[in-house]
Amino acid sequence: MEVIKRQLRELKLSGMAKTLEVRNEYAISERLSFIDFLSLLLEDELSNRRENSYRKRLSKAHFPSQKTLEWI
Repeated sequence: MEVIKRQLRELKLSGMAKTLEVRNEYAISERLSFIDFLSLLLEDELSNRRENSYRKRLSKAHFPSQKTLEWI
């Protein structure tokens, strides 16, 4: 399992590497096909990339830490 995680990180698939063990256990318990298992891992990778992209854009925006909607 560690070898696969290392390979995933080397391929820059850290979202898949993070959830590999949990998804593997789930796939075994639910008797998922390999395609379904792979689909779950790909969803995790896409989700991870979206979150990272959002975080980077938010950081680059340099918004103030607090902003209120009060009308003065």
